[in-house]
Amino acid sequence: MKNKTIIFGLLLTLFFSCNNTKSNTMDNEYEWRVSVNAPKNFPATIYYAALGGVDVRRDGTINSGWGTSGSSSDGVKTLPKTLDIIWLSYIENQFYKGNFELDQEKIKAIFDEGFKDNYGEDIVTYHDFSFVINVAPGGTVALFMKGLGNFQLEVGFFKAEKTDIKWKDFVPMGLQDREKYVKGRLERNMNKDSLAYYKTNGIPFKRWGNYREYFNFKTIMPVDYKVAYLAYNCFNGERFYGENRAYHINETYNSLPIPKKITLNWLEEDNDEYIYGVVLKLKESEYTKMSTFFKNNSNKAAFYIEPYIPVNVREIRLFLKSDTEKIEIEVLPYEVKRKLIKK
Repeated sequence: MKNKTIIFGLLLTLFFSCNNTKSNTMDNEYEWRVSVNAPKNFPATIYYAALGGVDVRRDGTINSGWGTSGSSSDGVKTLPKTLDIIWLSYIENQFYKGNFELDQEKIKAIFDEGFKDNYGEDIVTYHDFSFVINVAPGGTVALFMKGLGNFQLEVGFFKAEKTDIKWKDFVPMGLQDREKYVKGRLERNMNKDSLAYYKTNGIPFKRWGNYREYFNFKTIMPVDYKVAYLAYNCFNGERFYGENRAYHINETYNSLPIPKKITLNWLEEDNDEYIYGVVLKLKESEYTKMSTFFKNNSNKAAFYIEPYIPVNVREIRLFLKSDTEKIEIEVLPYEVKRKLIKK
């Protein structure tokens, strides 16, 4: 099977080998889209947003999830130099405003390097990317570049300032009682238990910055199992993937953010008829436990995925394992699926 460049290797190239000399090719045109969103249970509405002077499409209340895209504006344009944004964070009843300079060289490096993938027996390079803007309480703003499949890299992380907008300008035709308007949006767009929890315990303003920690880890299975596909969706919004048969990524430690979702396909040594797959969603409440474990073990550990069959059904246990200790990580309900291997 032909080798192809993987995102894990691409990270090092993109993040550390950008040219120091600015090129006049910054004014070249590229095809890209842009969308905006916010974390689940932290609804917001964009009052104004522009990426490199391109107006960002705004569709009411946003809160689909951190790292998630929304309705997009697209076209062929030069690379963006700035991000301008004003939004209302409903849980705080607070407007934020930011004007941010972007790292054009990093962005250009990703566009020019492209994303390589298999197309039948060939390897093709795609240069088709979307920008994803995310906003969170406390004025947090993140900018991601999203490619095909499970590929998404952070290219900017910013802090906006508090501001105010005349309510009549924000809601020209709607309810003019701001308190009632905000209360209604919260009730329609937030889980009641979450709303009550944050009112009692406060808003986790540092959460999205804390999720940007990088640790060295790999994913492994027992010796009689072979990883066929592996993908990470990380708490900080980034996404990475690869195939063990081409990349051997499960045998290599990679510096990455902690995953909130691990997608895995594997083969079993004593079974050549089926390939098995599972999507493990790690509980958000486990993040601090995992982060602490890494820090107590020189920032290096392995996610150990252990399938077992208690009563004729394959189940999974997930551990975080160092050279000297291991802890079990709680995951949300899942289903192990199997697929017949074509001969």
